[in-house]
Amino acid sequence: MSNESAESEFFASLYRFAWILLLREDMARKVVLDALGEVHVRTSHSHEDAERTQARLFQVVRQRALKANVAGTTPMASASSGWPIDAEPYLTAASASEIAAALHRTDEPGRSALALVLLDAVEVESMEKILGLSITQLAEATDRARAAVAQALRTSAEVKG
Repeated sequence: MSNESAESEFFASLYRFAWILLLREDMARKVVLDALGEVHVRTSHSHEDAERTQARLFQVVRQRALKANVAGTTPMASASSGWPIDAEPYLTAASASEIAAALHRTDEPGRSALALVLLDAVEVESMEKILGLSITQLAEATDRARAAVAQALRTSAEVKG
């Protein structure tokens, strides 16, 4: 895999992560760009390796997304679901947008943890740092989020059916 391809994949995952947390393209774009600016300024004065920088970017995007005020706003219609195409078959019969909406409504830190897992964005060690959780807490948060998403999708299917 070329370096450009890996970078493109990383930035796509970073944006998707912000989009899942916010469900608004305009706000996700702003949060990612602001985080890139903040981390770029910090890392231009340090010698952090690429993996630490990437983990820091996810951490800053998460912090900014959690502070963003999206209450009372309507999510913008999206041309894409925000999920990687290859994730869809693993997420049962629900559409990617239904899954993203169910995950968006899940409590933190599970929402962020499950989003990072589904996006396959970073290594577990980086997830621990991004979320400030131990491996046990990370596993518990992910399991709770997975159960909450499954319940939301089940409830949604029952309402439709």
